[in-house]
Amino acid sequence: MTATLSLDNPVFWTYAMAASIMLLKLLLQPWMTVARMMQVGGGFRNPEDAKKSPMNPTPSLGQLEPNDYVERSRRLNLNDLVSWRMQQHSCTTSAQLSGASARSQCL
Repeated sequence: MTATLSLDNPVFWTYAMAASIMLLKLLLQPWMTVARMMQVGGGFRNPEDAKKSPMNPTPSLGQLEPNDYVERSRRLNLNDLVSWRMQQHSCTTSAQLSGASARSQCL
């Protein structure tokens, strides 16, 4: 019989792969948002972002208006953050209910 927390266990392997992919997406999505802001030259949230700088040589007030292309990326990232918290919470709760330590049951 295979150990529960082993990569030989297909269920644990699937969970570990899904968690790894989600973590990678959580790390890369904010940079995707920045790339989209630079690509469209707008969608900034803070007034100081629309000031003249080497990264923004031609500032305008329109850069502070919401941009659908940029906002979609922000919403994706926020949704992933909520999903990750819910996954960690459910994993911790199930570990506490089973009497095992959360660290031994969750990634």
